[in-house]
Amino acid sequence: MKEFIVENLLAGSTVSFFDVAIKLFMALVIGATIYIAYYFTSSKVSYNSNFNLSLVAMAIITTAIMAVITNNIALSLGMVGALSIIRFRTAIKDPRDAMFIFWSIMVGICCGVAQYVIAIASTVVLFLFFILAKAVKEERRYILIIRCEVDAMEYVKSVTYRYFKNSRISVQNTTSEYAEFIYELKQFEKTKTDDFLKELYACKKIECANFVLQEDKASV
Repeated sequence: MKEFIVENLLAGSTVSFFDVAIKLFMALVIGATIYIAYYFTSSKVSYNSNFNLSLVAMAIITTAIMAVITNNIALSLGMVGALSIIRFRTAIKDPRDAMFIFWSIMVGICCGVAQYVIAIASTVVLFLFFILAKAVKEERRYILIIRCEVDAMEYVKSVTYRYFKNSRISVQNTTSEYAEFIYELKQFEKTKTDDFLKELYACKKIECANFVLQEDKASV
């Protein structure tokens, strides 16, 4: 029994160059699809070309690792131990980037074990999902910060409510001389804000007014 276990642990089939080339080529092709999906669905501000290239490289590297450990049980156990000591210190602040990383790893695993149908089918579904999600108009939330003299507080409230009826005051700070309002806006229109600022600054007691886009970033 002992000899049987040792033989199965140490046994490994020979991998042909042609099989490895096919696996790596499929990983490259599907990885290029991931590259295109990330490129067209990312905003111009948040797009990172280096990260996008690393997604393709990640799919190829994972494929190579899977091609090695699939044919040798002992080597696969050793690989698990070796990879467990690796610690990645780069924080992923956008959950969307984490999804693309798992997508690349999934493609690499599927190509490494020659499960091309699963890799292609899941890639098509995810590609269409991200394209459709990008096409849907996303709701952007803005906050409005206004600083004025104390005498202009009622004027600020009346003008703001007239232009942004769905807004609400989240923070109001006052001193003996100045007041500061922070509004949460549910609707934001460029033409409306231009008219709003013109009327607001008509009062000489307004010091500043700023619109800030709220972006929720989660660490993964």
